[in-house]
Amino acid sequence: MIRKKRTIPPEILILEALLRRLRSNHPKIPQIQAELAKRKKGYRGELSVNYYLDLIDKLEFLILHDIRLSDSKSYFQIDTLILTPHFFLILEIKNIAGILFFENDSNQMIRTLNNVEEGMENPILQARRHTRQLKSWLIQRKLPLLPIEYLVIISDPKTIIKASRTSIFTKVMHSTNLPFIFEKIEKTHTKETLTMKEMRKIAGTIEKHHTLKKPDYLKKFSLLQSDIQKGVLCPKCLALPMGRKKGFWYCPKCQTNSGDAHIEALGDYAKLINSMITNQQVREFLQIPSSKVARNILESMKLSSTGTTKSRTYHLPQYQYLHTTT
Repeated sequence: MIRKKRTIPPEILILEALLRRLRSNHPKIPQIQAELAKRKKGYRGELSVNYYLDLIDKLEFLILHDIRLSDSKSYFQIDTLILTPHFFLILEIKNIAGILFFENDSNQMIRTLNNVEEGMENPILQARRHTRQLKSWLIQRKLPLLPIEYLVIISDPKTIIKASRTSIFTKVMHSTNLPFIFEKIEKTHTKETLTMKEMRKIAGTIEKHHTLKKPDYLKKFSLLQSDIQKGVLCPKCLALPMGRKKGFWYCPKCQTNSGDAHIEALGDYAKLINSMITNQQVREFLQIPSSKVARNILESMKLSSTGTTKSRTYHLPQYQYLHTTT
């Protein structure tokens, strides 16, 4: 049973918003596009594993995707966590092309692509680390502790996996092997320890403490807020800015009208600048002169707010406005 669905990573949403808001000839665009392509590839890899997860999905299991928790020392992120009455299973999903060689003695992973060798972070060590961190996290909250297993799933079926020892293949595999390895793990953990009620409590606590990551891509790419173009984007031709007339947005370039184009614009503001916004900041970003129009827009969105009328601050959801392609 899917308890927490897989959603589009914040990194993708922020990068797409950033590309929409930079001038077309900005010198940082190629770097941002490369980062976005990498993030989308990883997300596609995670999505491709869902088919094989469906083959092991049972009513007595709880599956949580994209979990980010803090063990009081640092944050750790788990691609997929499966809770069963007998054991917990962490899936570390990688969408890496080429030939992967796992060297057991040095704990190194070497990737060969286009005849070029490079060392990469070993996902086995990453999964082991997450296992320790999850164990610590459960103990800190006095939650039931079951055996925690882990698997590294290579989602690209064309990727060749090699290893210095065959035992590595019990932990690293292509997606197609997941249901069969899962059955083997089940057979080694036959003692039923948790009830569904207890599993739901654990899952609920995990969801409560799950924290979204918001990368600072302006800092990473050495961008300033002044690089972010203001205004409402035309939903049809993506021209900036749309004008406001009689309660509608209109595009002077393609003549498109829209009643709600400001929603995505404010979503971009939340992703790139701040999830808190005032009436004055709305006017500046949407490029409208009227405080009354700005107030009407904010009230129509039914946003939560703090403060009095003159100093009221509105809370913008950061990640729900954007439709993206993968």
